[in-house]
Amino acid sequence: MELGRAEADLELVANRISKDNKQLSSTSSAKDAQGIEHELVTLGTRKSELEDAQLQIMELLEAAQQAHEKLKQEKQAADETLAALQGRISSELADLGAQGEKIQAERKSVLAAIDQGLAAAYERKYSRGVAVGRLTGRDCGACRLSITATSFEELMALPQEELAECPNCQAFLVRS
Repeated sequence: MELGRAEADLELVANRISKDNKQLSSTSSAKDAQGIEHELVTLGTRKSELEDAQLQIMELLEAAQQAHEKLKQEKQAADETLAALQGRISSELADLGAQGEKIQAERKSVLAAIDQGLAAAYERKYSRGVAVGRLTGRDCGACRLSITATSFEELMALPQEELAECPNCQAFLVRS
């Protein structure tokens, strides 16, 4: 936009200089010649300023075009990276889906192999969140809360074959 305006202004000044030069060569009055010469000097200065401005605009335009080209290349590289990452995500999601299906199948076979009352109790606990946690010291691995000393003693007094439950979250506890 500014380049076009600068070129149009420069063309107007060049036309005016050409017109004044013709007028200067055809005038016979010294006073008119002096006025035309003064105007030619002013127009020459203006032409030089416009040419400098035009060069500056062209340099800015070239820099902007280079920046635009660089950004296009960066966008293309980012698009390629994005496409590769989306492909990896899709592949990993498919793998995770397959692993999830395998785990669900294993879970069903384990649930089918155990006592139905125990399986139903497990399912109830599982529907509320974590169904089983490891007892580490006095901490429940399901709810991450400490078990009181009294409750801990009661849990430890249970026979090993009997299922222990966390008094805080009611998850089954695996004692080691």
